[in-house]
Formats: sequence, structure tokens, C-alpha cells
Amino acid sequence: MGSDATMADLLMGGTLTNRLLSGLVESAVLSQQTVDEALDRAQETKRNVAEVLVEEGFISKDALAAAVERMLDLPRVDLTSYVPDPEALKLISKSIVHRFLILPLFEIEGVLTVAIPSPITAFYLDAISDEVGLELDPVLSSEDSIVDAVIIYYGISPDEITIQSVASGSSGIQLDTEEVSDEDLFRIDLDRLAILEGSAVADLVGELLLKAKKTKASAIHIEPIEGDFRILFRLGGQLRMVGMAARSLQKPLTEYFKGLARFPRQIEQPVEKILDLPRVGESILSMYPTVHGERIVINLGAGSRAEVESFDQLGLDEKDRNELAEILAQERGLIIIGAPVNSGKTTTLRSLLREASQDGQKSVFLLAAEEVKPVEKVQFQKLRGEELLSAIEGLIHQDIDVVGIDEVDTPEALRAAVRLAERSLVILSLEASNAADTIARILENGIEVFSLSWALSAVISQRVLARNCDACSEEYRSPLSTHKVVKALVGENALFKRSRGCDACDTMGTKGFVAVFEVVVLAEAMKRRIATGYNAVDFQNQLRSKGVPSLLQSAMKKATEGLVTLEEVYRTTGFRD
Repeated sequence: MGSDATMADLLMGGTLTNRLLSGLVESAVLSQQTVDEALDRAQETKRNVAEVLVEEGFISKDALAAAVERMLDLPRVDLTSYVPDPEALKLISKSIVHRFLILPLFEIEGVLTVAIPSPITAFYLDAISDEVGLELDPVLSSEDSIVDAVIIYYGISPDEITIQSVASGSSGIQLDTEEVSDEDLFRIDLDRLAILEGSAVADLVGELLLKAKKTKASAIHIEPIEGDFRILFRLGGQLRMVGMAARSLQKPLTEYFKGLARFPRQIEQPVEKILDLPRVGESILSMYPTVHGERIVINLGAGSRAEVESFDQLGLDEKDRNELAEILAQERGLIIIGAPVNSGKTTTLRSLLREASQDGQKSVFLLAAEEVKPVEKVQFQKLRGEELLSAIEGLIHQDIDVVGIDEVDTPEALRAAVRLAERSLVILSLEASNAADTIARILENGIEVFSLSWALSAVISQRVLARNCDACSEEYRSPLSTHKVVKALVGENALFKRSRGCDACDTMGTKGFVAVFEVVVLAEAMKRRIATGYNAVDFQNQLRSKGVPSLLQSAMKKATEGLVTLEEVYRTTGFRD
């Protein structure tokens, strides 16, 4: 993206403006003479034509907004349940976002969808489009929700936001921290830090941990930004803000965690420590120095996470569940769970171990790099670093029936796990994007193709999506519904739902999570195909031809059932197989 556009460039209309003005004339909202006069005045005064129309009394702001909304048929997006794509946020500069109060949401094939607070903002989009080099597709959102999002994602202080343009939904906005809308999440009152000391700070930390446990957050982020600091929870892969206050108030909180971990008062290098925290258990506290102060991340222990779900509650369809149950009854073999971070791999691993141990006749062992919720009838050993390799090798002659290995991340450990699968049923997890990529990742780590194809029984890939709250879900028109991938999978008339937030979901708009899976059970023909030369693209095409649903197809099915939003499907899959 180039440098910011000049104000004169931004204020002059373009092709969309011309279409809007033509539409106003054709619908008899304005006469051609009025439009011509307004254009002349805009040229003379270097103002946007919309400003001239409203400010010089040619038409009221409400009438102009209503006419434009009808012409463009603008869909509405609830930002309280939507997280913008981080890459999209980079496409429009902070100064333009600040001046015109628009929020980039996502970019697909050169079209950038942006949230605007008023239909009148459409008159400003031509010049902004020229600046960013992308076509802009507007959707409507409430002004308060866009302000809240701009504060969060662009680090703009609430005190800085003053929108005086006619493009704003109101004549001007002046916000203090207390006025920022918090309907999207329950918040923590950080202003109390101005008077808290000693045990009172510990009480606030206790409240923070309790809410993290209640929401089943996997991590807490305490982030200093220019002038402020904010606290966010990692929920189902997304970061959701729960508190924000002046940066000067972060000090007592930072000092508390430094004392808890016995970190030095001045931190010049990243530091971390394992702590046994109340309510959430053993967690990793990490501090990272930045120009604005220490950034703190607490990767929470097992106490904050979901209970081990039963095999039947995972959300697998009946066919996949029955085929995996047959594999879990075998004496040996290898099941690999490949998915990104925060996709529920550990929950699925523990669930499969729980199912394997149900009859009480098998010895089941779990190796993990961190503390996890105990699984009934499953022995557990916590390992870190090189300890994992020696532990896997040590189990080869321990006559263990089923071994679970969470987060295998070294070639040596992978090779040892494949060898162990010759004697036991091994279930391991690792980072990968889908089933085909999971096999490719294994082979890239030096595993012999023949050994892998012989041992491999099944590959599971998955994602976790935020689930709509049943109590407040409603049908809506998603701006993504016109995307070619959506049309190809579910047609043009599919209905989708979202939740606005209510007491039942603590105003979050989501309640719980739903998992989607790609389950590949390796038949002999597939094993031979791997052994004779593996190609991830060919393998993926083979899966689709055999009717194995992709993660995208599984997620889209959840969206058409009203369980998740279409935006959540895009966030977790990128509309890619």
C-alpha cells in the first residue's frame, strides 16, 4: 500500500459516487439540477459531494442514508461476534480508519469487505479504494461496534476518536474509556488498579483466572499498547478482549506477576516460568519486553480447559465414529491427529484414550509436554524436550496396549512413535493443516514411506468453531454468502444464523464450541498408494473422489444447520480444502 491519500483526493467522488448520484436522480430523490449544483459546490470547496448535499440543505442526512442503503442493498454485520482477518487490517492505514471510521474485515480475490457506520460512507470509498488498490465492498455495522473494534485492532486510544464527518453515523463522537461498548464480552474492571495494592491485586488476578476458567480460555494476554493496556482471552482460537484501561494502571498487575514468578524488576530479555496457579493449575507465564512495557501471556493449565469429552460427544458422524471404534479395538497401529494450535487436538486425543480404556482390560499410557486433565484408567507422564524421545523408546518393551502422545514435534520422536506402533496402538497429535498435509509432515521428518504406510491406521484433522448461542440466534444475510466457494458448496439460497448476545451467553454471542473433522481411515489401497510415492494434492483429490468430506465441507454443513456463522467458517478454513 502506498502513502496515505491526500484529503483532497479522499474528498472527491469517483465511479461509485457517480452511480449513487445517478441512482438518486433516477429514483427521484434528487433532481439532476440539484446534483449538478452539488458537484459544482464540492469542486469549489474541496468537499465530498455527500457533505455538500447534507450540510447545504439539499437533503437530510437520514433521507440520504436511507436512499443509499436501498440502492446498495447493504447487508449488516454484527461485529460483536466477528473477528477481522489480521491480514485485512493491514490493508487500510490507521489514519484513514481513524478519519472515516471504517473497518477492514476480509479480502478475497482483490475485493476488500469493509464495515461502515452509515450508508453515506459509501461516497468516500472510491478514493480509499484507489489508495489501497482494491475494490471495496461495504457492509453496515453499528458505529459503537466499529469504534470498539478500531480501539482494539488499531491501538487507537478512545480519547483520540473524533469523527466529525457526515460519513459518521452521528455528527461527532467523543469517547472516554468507560463509554466503550462492552456488549461483546463480559469485562473486567481494570480501573480498580488505580487504588489496589497487595492482596487486593491478588484478588483481581483471582477474578481474572476464574473468568478464564469459566470461559474455558486457553491463554490470557496482557498487552500494552500506545497509551493503554488490554487483557484478552484466547477462546477457541480467537482472541477476545475482556478489559482495557490506561497503561499506567498495568504496573501493579505486572509487578504482581513478576513477584509471583520471581522475575527481576527490569526485564530486558524474554523470560518464562511454569507456575501452579489457583483454579487453572500448572501454567506457563511468559513476559516479553516491548517499547510500551512488558507483554504478558499466561498459557493456562488443565484447570481452565474443558473436561474430557466422551467419544460419542466429540461430534464425529456415525460412520467415522464406528470406523475409529474398530481401530481402537486393534492391538497395534497408528492414529495421527493433525491440526493447528488451538484446534482441540488434545481433547480428541484424550477422548480416544478414554474410549480405548473403557473395558478396563487394557493398559493405556499418555505422554504429554504439559499437565492435562486426568483420564480415568489412563496412566500419565509429563515430559518436556528430549525426555519425550527416551520415554517413547522406553515404552517399546513395557507391554503397553495403547499409548497417547500429545504434540510430537521432533523427527526422532516421530520415528520412535512409528516403531512403537508395531507393538502397540499409538495415538499421537502434531501440527498440520489437513489430513493430506499431516501425512506429508510425517514423511518430511524422515519417516520411511513403507514403515508409515504399514503402521498408519487413520488420520484425523479438525477445527474448533465458536458455536452460536441457541437462545439469541437469528437468520442473517452474510456478505460472504455470494462467494463462489459458498455458492458451489451450498447454493445461492442457503440460510445462515448468527447470535447477537444475551444473558444466556453472557452477551458474547457464542456459547461453547463445535468441532468439525476430516477422518481418513486407511484402506489397503490407500496404504499402497502412499508406499509407492506420496503426493499430497493427489491424495487429497483421491479423498474427495471417495466422498470423504473436507474440513471446509464439514464446517459449511454446521453453518447451514445454524450452529456457526459463515464468517466463523471462513476464519477457521479460509474457504480452502
